[in-house]
Amino acid sequence: MNHFRIALRHCLAQPGFSAIILVTIASTIGAAAAVFSLFDAALLRPFPYHQAERLVRLQSTDASDKASSADVSLYNFEDFRSRNRTLQGLAAYTSFTNQLTGMGQARSIRMTFASAGLFEILQVNPLLGRGFTPTEDLFGGPVLKAVLSHGLWQELFGGRPNALGQTVLLRGQGYEVIGVMPPGFNYPDRTQVWVPLMARYTSYGSDWWKRRGVRQHKVIGRLRDGVTVEQASSDASIIGDSLRKEHPEQNRNTGAKVISLRDAEVGEVKPYVHLASGAALLLLLLGCVNVANLMVARSVSREREVVIRLALGSGSWPLIWQLLAEALLLSCTGAMLGLGLTYFGVQFFLLLLPADVPEWMRLTLDFRVVLFVTFAAVGTAVLAMVLPAAQQLRANLNDVLKQGSRGSSQGHTFAAWARKILVVAEVALSLILLIGAGLMIRSFQQAMDTDSGLKTGQLLIVETGKFVANVKKESAVRAYCDDYRRIQLALSALPGVSSASAGSLIPFLGFSENRPASELFTLRRATRDQAFRIPFHGSDVMPAFFQTLGIPLLEGRDFTENDTLDRPPVVVISKRTAETLYPGENAVGQKLRFGIDEDFDPWSTVVGVVGNIRFNAAERVPGYEVYWPYRQFPGPGFRFAVRTQTEPTAMFDQIRKVIQQTNEDVSVDRITTMDGLVTESVWRRRLWGAMLAVFGGMALLLSLVVIYGVMSYLVAQQRKEIGIRMAIGAGSARILGSVIGRGMFLAGLGLAAGLLVAYPASSLLGDLLFGISGHDTVTFIAVSAAMALTAFAACVVPAVRA
Repeated sequence: MNHFRIALRHCLAQPGFSAIILVTIASTIGAAAAVFSLFDAALLRPFPYHQAERLVRLQSTDASDKASSADVSLYNFEDFRSRNRTLQGLAAYTSFTNQLTGMGQARSIRMTFASAGLFEILQVNPLLGRGFTPTEDLFGGPVLKAVLSHGLWQELFGGRPNALGQTVLLRGQGYEVIGVMPPGFNYPDRTQVWVPLMARYTSYGSDWWKRRGVRQHKVIGRLRDGVTVEQASSDASIIGDSLRKEHPEQNRNTGAKVISLRDAEVGEVKPYVHLASGAALLLLLLGCVNVANLMVARSVSREREVVIRLALGSGSWPLIWQLLAEALLLSCTGAMLGLGLTYFGVQFFLLLLPADVPEWMRLTLDFRVVLFVTFAAVGTAVLAMVLPAAQQLRANLNDVLKQGSRGSSQGHTFAAWARKILVVAEVALSLILLIGAGLMIRSFQQAMDTDSGLKTGQLLIVETGKFVANVKKESAVRAYCDDYRRIQLALSALPGVSSASAGSLIPFLGFSENRPASELFTLRRATRDQAFRIPFHGSDVMPAFFQTLGIPLLEGRDFTENDTLDRPPVVVISKRTAETLYPGENAVGQKLRFGIDEDFDPWSTVVGVVGNIRFNAAERVPGYEVYWPYRQFPGPGFRFAVRTQTEPTAMFDQIRKVIQQTNEDVSVDRITTMDGLVTESVWRRRLWGAMLAVFGGMALLLSLVVIYGVMSYLVAQQRKEIGIRMAIGAGSARILGSVIGRGMFLAGLGLAAGLLVAYPASSLLGDLLFGISGHDTVTFIAVSAAMALTAFAACVVPAVRA
């Protein structure tokens, strides 16, 4: 304790010096701890299930690309469930936002259709009642059963046990409540009600879901004792090969693999989290370098005290412990302040994360974050005292007494060299961090500046939902199309609305950067072997869809209300699709088909060609678009696009009210702006770019401080020499140039070292960048110039003082 009392007196005796160290430690450890909370949430924190490390996901793959992944068809899932030998069980599920009705205005709930066994695989038992039995998951069986989440049970039934046996109206049908799950359980993410998987397909009027090419199910399993993920994946691959041979038409090019549940849930986020963690460690290292630099500077002024204590018989270890006590006191105090900054850092992340980020990936300041901060504080203290300790133990008593209060020449020489090395290291580390930040920011800008093919300004998107059970294609027109038409007319009549339309899919609404590849057929390429396999999105749309979204009509015509089931099927395609399917020909009048089922996928005539669009701001491969008229392919779940003449957000309440007044069975799931969706589609680049920009700014500031400090120190040490040089005729300009040149030489060494590391390291960012390469010349030149200007600015004031 005596060491800490002495350390406290030393710190209080130099408040300015101590304050700079505290700010440096608090900012760097606080930023690093905020990133650690994200790293912990995404990659370390265990899932809240028993032996969660044994949970895996089965995925379909492209047989030619084992790294690819897709969901699983129902019949393939059933074959995997019966044939696999490495998993205790398999359960398939699919989740949607659906409607809870019968209580006034329809409301949206998150509904999961799951095969029997999902709760058993997760090893979570219902709080009340039970889960599904196998007989309740058979087509034509008693499938209208529901298990409620704890929150929905409280909301609908006030937490009363007599909820069991009650009926709730879901998707227009009555489901019997048979169970209630415990608090906190909502797998898959945010589920409010679970129903048997077959309840979904029993409610449809057609059997499209029986095709093995319809891959819409996520499949979860649990490894048997002693089985590894690799062994399970090998077994799945063998079964996948067999299914491809047994069903060559529907399982064409389809394989299978097994991955851990962790990789399945955070696979796309993982490389960004690793990037953020690397940047945070670099920043933490910069903080250590800065603190070490300051400690070296202060140790020079205390050199006389140290050597006298050594001469009087004090050993080396008491001195080292004293230095460590001072470093620990400052580091731990700074770390406690840093915890406050961590809170604001977490709030910063939450602002930039999308609303649908998995709920289990919650960012909290728990004991793991505190533990990380503690280790970071101790590590900073140890690293920061190494050089000062080495400097003081090298001091010579005779030299110190001869030099007087200025200390030993040997000590000053060591300190000068140590600080120069630290300057080089700090400039190099700052440059590496700044280049990473610059690349991510440039990538985000490239994604945002890329032409989407839409007019996104003053455009609102409204997600709505309605489902009617057991409707055939003919009756679906009345069940859906007529209601959506009335809503469209009501929205179009609103003051301040210039046009309104709707589609089953809307660009930027929940689409990833990679479109799935699907098969398109023309009359000239009408077989599976000849089909075009291209990345495309298709949407069933209402008339005026292209006008409302600002997609130009290039050839032919738009859809009309006359494109009905009793008319020949028609289709509108994008320009890129037309050029690919009908090269050198006029696409209008040509035939096109999606899928090989004549009844479900009839030949359609191309009646129009529109402009190309993006469904995600950062799509890597140019995609293809196909549009069908909504009255020929009627279905639930339309998204309305509303173009306004005024500020879009001011019309949110009006639009919601109009839809509710038009049809209370239609739920309004979400209202947002198209500009907001565009930004949300690149949330990863926005989040990591913003974070690295903050880190880069901190690194730049730290570099400015350390270069300024070193140059001031060197000028102070050479004051007598500079005075003599000026007395014998050296001009001010020469002295100024000499000091600036010395500082820029150190900065130049740091820049060179940083570039040598950054250039090969930046290639690791290739998959995370859009529109630029990891060796983007503009970024490297701009960042290097900014770093050089910062170094120059840090050298000017000491040089003028000299």
